[in-house]
Amino acid sequence: MNIQKIPVIEHADFSINNFQVKQFIGALKEFGHIHIINITDPAFCAGAVHLKRVAQQLFGLSHENKMSLYIGDSIGHRGYVPITEKGQYADENKRVYEAFDIGFTGESNWILSGENRYPEQIPDAAKVINRYFDFSLALGRSITSHLLSHYDHHGIRAIDATRSPASQLRLIHYLSHEPEETQLASSMGAHTDYELFTLMLQDSPGLFYKKNGDWQAVPAMRNSLLLIAGDVLEILSGGEIQSLNHRVVANGDERYSFPFFMNLNPDTQLKRVGAPDFNIGRHLISQLTRDFPYLRHKVDATYNPDFEANKNEAV
Repeated sequence: MNIQKIPVIEHADFSINNFQVKQFIGALKEFGHIHIINITDPAFCAGAVHLKRVAQQLFGLSHENKMSLYIGDSIGHRGYVPITEKGQYADENKRVYEAFDIGFTGESNWILSGENRYPEQIPDAAKVINRYFDFSLALGRSITSHLLSHYDHHGIRAIDATRSPASQLRLIHYLSHEPEETQLASSMGAHTDYELFTLMLQDSPGLFYKKNGDWQAVPAMRNSLLLIAGDVLEILSGGEIQSLNHRVVANGDERYSFPFFMNLNPDTQLKRVGAPDFNIGRHLISQLTRDFPYLRHKVDATYNPDFEANKNEAV
């Protein structure tokens, strides 16, 4: 019998003076993810309920109304992502999800910066989505501060490196569909996240991660967020923490998830031994070209498979 441990950390632990950062990092080294549990902040508890309600209303709009917010027509990388905006995933036979993205709106000359857009048919959409974004960003900055204090050889302070972060909140709607014949098929193909880490709110099971060559199910837990290690954290830690290879299984059920991608400022440079400095914005754009056909026509960048090349074997 193979019994899997579930890594967890209390939400309140991040705010205490003697935060056990080494234990936190140890869990990320072993699992690549950790559940942040017992979140009691109303901005999360009530915010998550309203966020799902707004998502249901948003994705229930007509195709014409949703496409009026098409991400490919935005000044920055924000807006509605239809199922036709299919990424390049070997194990994603058929795309069965749609999404809606917003990002940080502080001053920045970065190519993916811009103003967020919201569906005018839902009066409180902007308020609800922004409130949840602000909660996620505050938590993300707190966690980032602990990580940068531990990996201090980069000489970066969190207050500076997250002033205008390349962070994004994504509302994802997995459509109800006929289940694939094999569990090897995916609703979202195997990938690593491109940012520092992801704070994932999911309303039901479906997410899997790869460990020792096998796909393991990640439980959906109440009043919790799933923190997933991303590519930038792998670079920040010098490879001590690996970005997590994960995917969503195509089981046919309608499902919602709300990942918040925490990142550093796009102009941040991270040091690497024996290699050029790692630029946050350049990496993010190059990886996003795999997910968004419109972006491949908009920017001069090419997807770099290095982060997943050694993790996608035997998919």
